[in-house]
Amino acid sequence: MIDIFNEKTDLIDIINWLNERLYFLKENGATIQAQPLGMMRLALNGQKNSEGGLFLHFWAPDLPKSMSEPPLHTHVFHLKSRIIAGAIQDTTYKAVLNEAGDYQLIDAKCTEQNCSILNNSKIQRVNLEIETSCKFSAGEIYEVPKGTFHLTSFPEENKLAITIIEKSDVDIENPVLAVPFASKLDLGPFSRDQLDQNFSWNRILSSLSFLQKKAA
Repeated sequence: MIDIFNEKTDLIDIINWLNERLYFLKENGATIQAQPLGMMRLALNGQKNSEGGLFLHFWAPDLPKSMSEPPLHTHVFHLKSRIIAGAIQDTTYKAVLNEAGDYQLIDAKCTEQNCSILNNSKIQRVNLEIETSCKFSAGEIYEVPKGTFHLTSFPEENKLAITIIEKSDVDIENPVLAVPFASKLDLGPFSRDQLDQNFSWNRILSSLSFLQKKAA
């Protein structure tokens, strides 16, 4: 098994391993899912979304999102990510309780097929203070501790970004969203299984093929 999160591991070796792994998964009927923040996601170990392990994230500006502006959110796991292509901006926040805060906290329910916002009966308001904000480029690694509010954004100058993340220390709980207090919320479910599989597989595999040729 290649050591993806060892900074000494060459990026082209990871790309070659990933390309081989994806062809294996495709041939064995793996499904590429949509993720509410605007990415395609694939479990690289054949695991469920609620389980730990490695996941491929493929970011592009035209992919479906649950909201026009992705919400700040927590994770119920420790996240480690390595950028394979493009760039990612990650910002972490500290939530400070404030009865007149600019944001409201809302529970989200994520299953294997859907993600939805829960209609909270009690609104909790907070202000959010930036703790860290960094842009990460191909080859770099970053981490987000479990329970930390953060937002991963996709710089507009990029046509795509590809990352491999590792989930660890996973809890069976609901993640929390922080959305502007005045926002109108869509309580309808976001389907993970809305992507055309042939198109999605071709898009990811052709991008990896381009990266391989570029590195050759």
